[in-house]
Amino acid sequence: MKNIVFLIAALLIAPFAFSQNPTAGDKVEDTNLKKDLDYDFDDWQQRKNKHWQGFDIGINTLMYDGNDSPPPGYESLRLDYGRSFYFGLNLFEGDAQIAGEYFKIVSGLGFDFYNFQLRSSDIMYQQNDSLMFYTDSVHSFKNNNMKSGHITAPLLLAFNTSPKNSTSFHIAFGAIFSYRLSGKQKTKYDLGEQKHQYLVKSEMLQNPWKIAATLRLGYGNFHVFANYALTDFWVAGAAPSARSMVIGLKVIPW
Repeated sequence: MKNIVFLIAALLIAPFAFSQNPTAGDKVEDTNLKKDLDYDFDDWQQRKNKHWQGFDIGINTLMYDGNDSPPPGYESLRLDYGRSFYFGLNLFEGDAQIAGEYFKIVSGLGFDFYNFQLRSSDIMYQQNDSLMFYTDSVHSFKNNNMKSGHITAPLLLAFNTSPKNSTSFHIAFGAIFSYRLSGKQKTKYDLGEQKHQYLVKSEMLQNPWKIAATLRLGYGNFHVFANYALTDFWVAGAAPSARSMVIGLKVIPW
């Protein structure tokens, strides 16, 4: 009986006797922490394919019946395209995979900012439900900007040729839904040696809701895109029907 008890006790003690606890001089390595710290640029390149998130820059315009020239009586809305910029701050995206990384539905959240540089020295104002202008014949404007900012959410169908972002061709198309958060006209002019600024914060009769068709193409982290509004830029009846259009590229991916 004593021999059986001794054998059972030996079997219970053996795992602890042969295990070695770290002492003060031992080096303990946390493999999980090392894996996190070893995440480098190569790992970042091999991440999931991203179609939306990142920082976009583009050139924007307004299209009137298929061309960029406003109708007679609205020449004040002619744009300087070399100074009409679009910025898209696409914060994050999520996806629902249909065929892994090869085919998925993408959505997300972001903000975009439109800057339309007007060629004229005209000030916009609202009269009843119509957009009107008056010409400043005294000052020559250095800047005459029509600005707006929106919160955005896309709904895209995305295709990739590889599950690895760095070796994949991308194509995504769908719609971007947005709501206008701000609008203003900002002008700058010099009077002698003094610099002056005139700012009007107003909705400027811009349509607060917008739906835009979008197409995004790319390889790896390089993307180009085009957005074309399906909704009118102005509130119905306030000004000639116009659609905003943007062509640009993603300059900072994440």
